[in-house]
Amino acid sequence: MINENASKSKTVAAIQVGPGPDPQANIERCVELINVAADQGVNLACFPELAHLPWFPAQIDERGFELAQPLDGPAISAIREAAQQRGVAVVFPFFERDGERCYNSTALIDEHGEVRGVYRKLHVPQLPRWEERHYFSAGDNGFVLAQLAGLRVGVQVAWDNLFPEGCRALALAGAELIVAPTANCGESHDLWLRAISANALFNGVYVLRVNRVGGAPEQHFYGRSFLVDPYGDLAGQEAGEAEGLMLGELHREALVLIRREFPLLRDRRPDQYAAICDNQDQEPPE
Repeated sequence: MINENASKSKTVAAIQVGPGPDPQANIERCVELINVAADQGVNLACFPELAHLPWFPAQIDERGFELAQPLDGPAISAIREAAQQRGVAVVFPFFERDGERCYNSTALIDEHGEVRGVYRKLHVPQLPRWEERHYFSAGDNGFVLAQLAGLRVGVQVAWDNLFPEGCRALALAGAELIVAPTANCGESHDLWLRAISANALFNGVYVLRVNRVGGAPEQHFYGRSFLVDPYGDLAGQEAGEAEGLMLGELHREALVLIRREFPLLRDRRPDQYAAICDNQDQEPPE
């Protein structure tokens, strides 16, 4: 059993948003929700994939590149200011432009408004209504870990969570919480719950999945954000399908217990894992 009154607990918020067509209005709404989170004693507020933008990757349109901003652009600047003013750390996904390249990125901003890291989505899908390779280069800065609100936090964006190597790399680097911003719709919720729960259990970490809401009728994002504890169990109830906050508690005691009872990281056999790094395409079994 986990002591619910443990002094080393932290409150996190999954902030579900359904961005409209006006990016500036969306940024203002995100700032408003950071203030709501601060009023509720949240230590770390986390947003879904491409949090302040309409889901432009649904189709290929060169005008979509006009939405990209550098790290010091108006979107991240506004979020940094809100984080500093309210003393709340923020994990905020955005469409990053860096020179000639664009990335599906996430800024890790501490409670003083300082950017402690930027994660660029490594695994970029190309699927109907997720035409991401047209817009985003694959991430080039590895697996980023940052100290936010007294927690060691990493990020795996959407598709990344279906590749277990990322969560394992972050856990080995000392992650306590992995934030999983997503833009999921359709009937995919059970799949994402299973995948993220497995990542949490196999790596002895908390994972916070934060999903978008709203969108067009043919691509309706369903929300249902959730926090999974290091045992792979839901830590509280999952969110609904509306815009708003889902609060969760992280207990360091859980991290200590799971790694004592199931020392999976200790018992790895990396000398036997060479095939994982084999870059040759593997034929599927017949």
